[in-house]
Amino acid sequence: MRYDMDTILTGAFILVVMLISLHSFLSYLMMWHRLSKEKSKQNITGCEIAHELLEHAHLSRVYVVETKGLLRNYYDANRKVIRLSSKVFNGDTSACLLLASYVAAHAIQDKKANTSLKIRDKVEVVMPIIAGLGVLAFLASLFTMNLYYCLLSLGILACITIFYGITWYLEKETAQIALAHLMEIEWVKEGEKEKIQKDLETLSLARLGYVFLLFVEIFEYLFQKED
Repeated sequence: MRYDMDTILTGAFILVVMLISLHSFLSYLMMWHRLSKEKSKQNITGCEIAHELLEHAHLSRVYVVETKGLLRNYYDANRKVIRLSSKVFNGDTSACLLLASYVAAHAIQDKKANTSLKIRDKVEVVMPIIAGLGVLAFLASLFTMNLYYCLLSLGILACITIFYGITWYLEKETAQIALAHLMEIEWVKEGEKEKIQKDLETLSLARLGYVFLLFVEIFEYLFQKED
C-alpha cells in the first residue's frame, strides 16, 4: 500500500509529538517512583501540606477533599476545591507532599488568574472527552485496519499534547509559586531549593504526558472497582 508524502510527513509529526508526550510521562513516573521511597521529614500528609499552603496564601474558601474517581489530584477552579487521590491525601512520602503542594499552588495561582489561565481551565474540562474520541478512533483503526483512522486517533491525542505544550508556561509558573510558598513556610530549606525546584519542574511537564497519565488512571480506577 502506497501513501503520499503529506501522509508520511503528518505521521512523522504526530510520532514526534507522541514521543515528547511519552518522555514527559516517563520523567514524571520516574520522579514519582523515586520520591515515593522517601518519608517526609515533617511527618505530615498531603492533605495537611495543602491546607498549610492555603492558609499561608489566605485562601480560607478553598477546600481539600479526598476523591477516588478519575482525574484525581487536580484543582477544580469552578468549585474552588482541591481534589486529591486517597494515596496523596493520606500519604506522607515526599512524592505525596510535593504533588499536593503543586496542586495547592494551582489554587494560589487561580487567586490572581489571568485570561490565559481562565481559557486553559475552560478548555481543559473537555480534554477527557477529546481523549475518549481519540481512543475510539484508534479502536476503529484496529477493526478496519485503516491507517487513516490510526492517524486520526493519534492526531487527536497529539493535539492534546500540543495544547498543553502551548500552555506549559502556566505550569512553569505554578511550579515557581509552589516553591516560593514552600520556602516561606520553611518546608523547603535553602540547601534543598535546587532539588525541589527540579522535581517541581518535572511535575510541570506532567500535563504534556496527559494522554498516558489518563490511561494509567483509567486502569487504576478499573482495578480499584474490581477490588
